[in-house]
Amino acid sequence: MSSPAKPLRLSPDHYLDQERRAHAKSEYFDGDVFAMAGASEQHVSVCTNLILAAGPKLREKSCKIYGSAMKIWIPATRSFVYPDLSVACGAPKMRDEHGDVLENPIAIFEVLSPSTEKYDRTLKFDAYCSIPSVQQYVLISQDEARVETFTRNPQGLWVFSRAIGLESTADLTALEISIPLASIYDRIEF
Repeated sequence: MSSPAKPLRLSPDHYLDQERRAHAKSEYFDGDVFAMAGASEQHVSVCTNLILAAGPKLREKSCKIYGSAMKIWIPATRSFVYPDLSVACGAPKMRDEHGDVLENPIAIFEVLSPSTEKYDRTLKFDAYCSIPSVQQYVLISQDEARVETFTRNPQGLWVFSRAIGLESTADLTALEISIPLASIYDRIEF
């Protein structure tokens, strides 16, 4: 009697080839591929507001903000993921000539959803922390005015800060900017 066949694991290059031809996004973790769900209107609005609030400030600093279509390569976990937003300062380093995989983000943003919050706070956080260029990881609630920021200090330790309420400001020290939560949550109803 034979044992059931194990699912075929993909190489990073095979995944990228398939992903670039796919109609829906999926993330890759060391050979395994996971389909991604769509986002709510609230989630998309928070991301859009963040781009509108941070974009002009980052342009002055020679930084680029990328939306959720930009993949990030995480060498330590052999993963490709799609954060909600990522920022690269100076020259962005792309994996190859396709220009769709960023390898040197300085900051990564995830808007928390009920289905992904645990993943964003644990496995994804650990993976992002392993990228040497990442200096800040930002978690943004879509259900209340709350922004949690993890910043790598000069000793390599991650320091936590939190801004709560529409009158608060999120200090993104790695990017040398501050963003009022009122801007992030403009026209968002809780």
